[in-house]
Amino acid sequence: MQALQVDTQQSCRRKYTKGVNDMIIIAVDDEPIVLGVLAESILEAAPGCTVHRFDHTREAYRAIKDGLRPDVAFLDIEMSGMTGLELAKNIRELSCR
Repeated sequence: MQALQVDTQQSCRRKYTKGVNDMIIIAVDDEPIVLGVLAESILEAAPGCTVHRFDHTREAYRAIKDGLRPDVAFLDIEMSGMTGLELAKNIRELSCR
């Protein structure tokens, strides 16, 4: 398995000014039960946040390419197609643009 490399020289940092209840969160998992429990747990802990659920990494990637900017991402690591680690890298690259 290849480790995710983060280039700290090229990292992009956003100043975070939102509260927990204003967060935009994505949850990505190919198991419907896990995805449901995860999303409901997040909403229970932070009822005012927005949770976007995706059952495929490609769908999440497309939404992020179209402008969705999550503050937090919960990603299943082992998924078919694009892995959660690859999606994390892509989110970071798109968010820095």
